[in-house]
Amino acid sequence: MSKSELLRKIITFYYEMFNVENLLNLENIKVYIMLLSKGEHLIIDVAHWDLFMGISKHFDDASWQELNKIGREHGEQWREKVDFIGFLKLLECCNWFSIVKMNDTKYILIPKTENSIDFITGFLEGVCEGYEIQPKMIKLKGKILIKL
Repeated sequence: MSKSELLRKIITFYYEMFNVENLLNLENIKVYIMLLSKGEHLIIDVAHWDLFMGISKHFDDASWQELNKIGREHGEQWREKVDFIGFLKLLECCNWFSIVKMNDTKYILIPKTENSIDFITGFLEGVCEGYEIQPKMIKLKGKILIKL
């Protein structure tokens, strides 16, 4: 590849990445690469997510315990890399929910689907065990309030 061809490709790439009309978030792209490159995560359509979240309403106690265990393992794995809010931001990047910061100790999570509130809360309870923290989580209509 010639230097001029390489330069054209770099300019084209730069334009695609930083085009004001279609601005990409580089931090999110880095997270996607980190999570997807090792094959440990999936990209899933919101309709499929909503279907699975609807099924979670029928979980038995063993299923909720397994979800809690998975959350705890995630907390133990990630607590050395990011703080709890950083972990929530990772899940936000994965489109589990949007985060609204009320102040330094209160956050509201707005799930992509209302069906996912119980699942997210159950998972985060386990994550908090892994982080060895005990925030208060309050399920509200269409959102989750977290008080640190």
